[in-house]
Amino acid sequence: MKNKYELVLILKSSATEEKQKEIAKLIEKSIQPEGKITGNNNWGKKVLSYPIKKEKEGIYLLLTLEMLAGSTRTLIEKFKLSEIILRHLLIRKDSS
Repeated sequence: MKNKYELVLILKSSATEEKQKEIAKLIEKSIQPEGKITGNNNWGKKVLSYPIKKEKEGIYLLLTLEMLAGSTRTLIEKFKLSEIILRHLLIRKDSS
């Protein structure tokens, strides 16, 4: 059964548009064949309230996903390996 998720990513401020698209492709490959990205919203560059890995600014991305529950662990492991992702937050949306 597919669940709906919201994913917020904070990327390094030096991330280009191309790098942002690569991250989206990485996510899409990780959740396929059953999952897909249903929404992509770029909030732009914001000043962080405290430095993360010596970065004072970050690019915020909000993605809405549909995927199997078992795909979340794989996705989070890939986030930990990526140097461009400063923080991530993955939340399952209620089905109601």
